[in-house]
Amino acid sequence: MVEKKFLTLRTSDGETFKVEEDVILQSETIKQLVEDGCGDGQIPLANVTGNILTMVIEYCKYHLGNKKLGEEIKDWDDKFIDVDQKIIFDVILAANYMNIKGLLDLACVKISKMISGKPVPEIRKILGIEIHGFSEEEEEENRRWNLWAYED
Repeated sequence: MVEKKFLTLRTSDGETFKVEEDVILQSETIKQLVEDGCGDGQIPLANVTGNILTMVIEYCKYHLGNKKLGEEIKDWDDKFIDVDQKIIFDVILAANYMNIKGLLDLACVKISKMISGKPVPEIRKILGIEIHGFSEEEEEENRRWNLWAYED
């Protein structure tokens, strides 16, 4: 019987997680650290909080060697990412930081569905984009070069 290896991860809010190595090696960042010999102690995840890492681990566990039908995985993914908008943005940041392509793609698709077909002011609000600090001349030049961004 093969003994499972574990890695200890420490989040930005000080939580520690002992995670099966094969599960968390779906993170290219952690995989690279382990390959470079840096995975013996605690691996700090400066940009990931405990509640988001819990979600990341859940995602990785489900997707590890998953042989289920595509529709079954899609249904699970849809339920998994059906969370508050702030959490989705935090998942995007964590998936990008940890380099977990599938999770990053899933969260970005969710945001794209949230903004699809919405008027630009509403998209700006969802994405937290504020327009300020431009002179009238800079604003006018910006409008000329980026007409699509000012459509309502």
